Amino acid sequence: MLRKFGVGLLAACMVLVLNLNVAEAKEFADRKGLLIGLGPTVGGETNSIKQVVGGARFRLGGGLNEKFLLYWDSSYLTTRKDGLDYDVVQEQARAQYFFFDNFYGTLGGGFVDGSISQSSTSGGVTTTVSKSKFGFVVGGGAGYEFRLTKHFVMAPEVTFDYDRIKGTNYYIPAAYLHLGWYF
Repeated sequence: MLRKFGVGLLAACMVLVLNLNVAEAKEFADRKGLLIGLGPTVGGETNSIKQVVGGARFRLGGGLNEKFLLYWDSSYLTTRKDGLDYDVVQEQARAQYFFFDNFYGTLGGGFVDGSISQSSTSGGVTTTVSKSKFGFVVGGGAGYEFRLTKHFVMAPEVTFDYDRIKGTNYYIPAAYLHLGWYF
């Protein structure tokens, strides 16, 4: 199911990119304005549960100038291993700096909510047991922003997030496809 979704999303993005006439966009919206964006993310937790994760990210913020942006980065990641569902919600304040052309780096930090749940069915009744803990997250990344139209951007990005939840370290490298709009 996740594979079909990924292939469908990739195909839709390729059709979108091929149908946009980027050469007609003579000017682009300033990065100093409001930015809103979202997109899929896929990666893995490589330290504690050692499992592939998938989810989505949402960004809302704006630029101080053409090279420096500040925004709120909210991500949701999920996976399943050994009959347990793992869900992570990360909330970070992030800074993004364009260091050469449209190449950029990001750095941020905030808090994380990690939960583990297990469901079982007996006699037609489903019971779910869930446990949730808060912690902190520090993250960074690098990517390239394609200015596709005056306002619309697509930016493939690699990210790394370090989560510390109740004495356990979680390392989450991932790939993120940012689809954003500058107002």
